[in-house]
Amino acid sequence: MNKTLIRYLENRLVEIARESKRYHLLTQNTYKNTVIKEAQIAVMEEFINNVKILLNTLGYKVLEPLSRLVPEKNHEKLVEIDEINLRLERTIKNLGKRIQADGVRTSEGFVVLKGSHIAEVDDETILVVLKEQRKTADIVDGIMQEDMLFSSPSYAAMFVIGKGANGLTSWKDSAGKTLKEIENNEIK
Repeated sequence: MNKTLIRYLENRLVEIARESKRYHLLTQNTYKNTVIKEAQIAVMEEFINNVKILLNTLGYKVLEPLSRLVPEKNHEKLVEIDEINLRLERTIKNLGKRIQADGVRTSEGFVVLKGSHIAEVDDETILVVLKEQRKTADIVDGIMQEDMLFSSPSYAAMFVIGKGANGLTSWKDSAGKTLKEIENNEIK
C-alpha cells in the first residue's frame, strides 16, 4: 500500500465511524479529496469490508450503525424496528410535563429512538453514569436528536425519566403489554 491508499482508507474508516455514531471521534481532519482509480477504490472498499468483519468478530462494533433491523421471534427473518416499537410514557409530578419515548430491544441491548422526549431534570436515584450520559447526549429542548444504545431497558428508562426505574415494567407495546409480559410470552 502507498500513502494515497492509506489516506483513502483513513478517510473512509473515519467517515463510517462517524456515521455509526457509537463513539465520539477525536480525528478532525482527513484527506477527503484523495484521488485514486476506480479499481483501487473497489479494492479498498473490499479491504474495509474485511476490516468490519474482523472487528465484529472481535466484538467491536465501532463501524456498525445501531441496528435498524432486529430478528423476529422465530429468528428466521429480520423486521423493521418500527414494527416492534415500545413506548415509555410518564407524567412528571410538580411539573405536569409528559414524557414519551420510543425504544426497541436489539441483540446489543436497548435503543432509545431519535425524537424521544427526555425529562430535563434528574434526581439522586439515577446512576452517576447515566447522569453523565444525559449531560453529553444530543438533546435539544428535551428531544433526542439521535438513536442511543443502552445495555438494558432499565438503563434506557432511567435515562429517559431522570430517576430510578424498572425498564421491564416501564416500556410497553401499543397494546399496553409491558416488556416483562412480552418476554414471558416469548419464553412459553
